[in-house]
Formats: sequence, structure tokens, C-alpha cells
Amino acid sequence: MIKGGIIQETEIHGTPFKVDLIPAENKSSRPALPMTPTSITVHETDNEDQTADARMHTIYVDNTRNYVSWHFTVDDNIIIQELPIIENAWHAGKNNCPAQ
Repeated sequence: MIKGGIIQETEIHGTPFKVDLIPAENKSSRPALPMTPTSITVHETDNEDQTADARMHTIYVDNTRNYVSWHFTVDDNIIIQELPIIENAWHAGKNNCPAQ
């Protein structure tokens, strides 16, 4: 089930699921612009560092000021929701990112 753009599950197809939203005060990563999702975009980080797991990417997006964000981080062990699916992110498609 989804409430307010937040998935209300603790696992998805046997993979643990956690909500760890980008802090609202981090406006460069969480623009808080409303959106109605119509498709999905899948990215790969190409980060081959052994510590580059979902939790480390979550720490990065929570703290960066580089106008980057995404809705979900996934690795071999966990899925982490970074933004409500009803909010815009700076990862793909049209947006109003001030850094562009």
C-alpha cells in the first residue's frame, strides 16, 4: 500500500524495504515539487567502491547540495525510499533545477 507517496511495506518480494526520506530542509536534493508519476527511470551509479551500497548512497543524497536526488536506492540487500513518489527529483526528465 502507498500513503502520501510513501510505500507502507517492510519488504518487497523478500527484499527488506526502508523509508529514509531526504530531509525536507535539504532543498537542493528535495525540491518538494508535486508530480504525478507516469513512468520509471532506472540509473546505475557506476560506483565500484566496495562501500558503495544503498545505505552509503542514502547518506550521500541526504547530505549533498549538488541538486541530485532520486526516489529509491537499491542494492543486493535492501530497497530504500528517498522521496515520496508524488514529489519531483532531480534525476531525469523535465524539472526546474536551479543548477541547470
